[in-house]
Amino acid sequence: MRESVPWGLPLLGAAFAIHGGGEDQGSGFTLIYTKGCAVAKKSKRSLQDVVGKETYEVWVDMLHELVPHGRTHRLSVVVAGMLQYAVDKSMQIKHRNEEEYSVAMSLIDATDTSDPDSIKELIHDVVDRLFTDAGVEYERVSKRGERYSIADEIYNEFSGWYDYPWD
Repeated sequence: MRESVPWGLPLLGAAFAIHGGGEDQGSGFTLIYTKGCAVAKKSKRSLQDVVGKETYEVWVDMLHELVPHGRTHRLSVVVAGMLQYAVDKSMQIKHRNEEEYSVAMSLIDATDTSDPDSIKELIHDVVDRLFTDAGVEYERVSKRGERYSIADEIYNEFSGWYDYPWD
């Protein structure tokens, strides 16, 4: 059961009563219910597992510098490119599917669909982890007060990576 609650805010009594404490897993996070609060633990899955520590640290540094003042339509292409690179590296991993739900297999599976929502289900936890490790947010609010997500734009760019208007 997934709960849509701001982290650290008290859960509604009914949700907590259902769980009565314990853990709930979904979307790459483990929600821990204790004394009426949900606390998110960071996903254990990381793109670092595929691209290596050095490359991942460069990506984290890049996002830390670029995201705060960067434009969503530009940032989404950069991160989608990172994901495409990670897909290429995933294809080179010999035992990529030995661990159930491995990052490598999730990336490869994400290339089999053109639906951004399906891609999000497969790899959102690793994108979230990348942004978290960089210390930046992917959720934004426009000047008109409308909420939007760099992450959602990343999945759109990733899904159409090889779509060319002139083809």
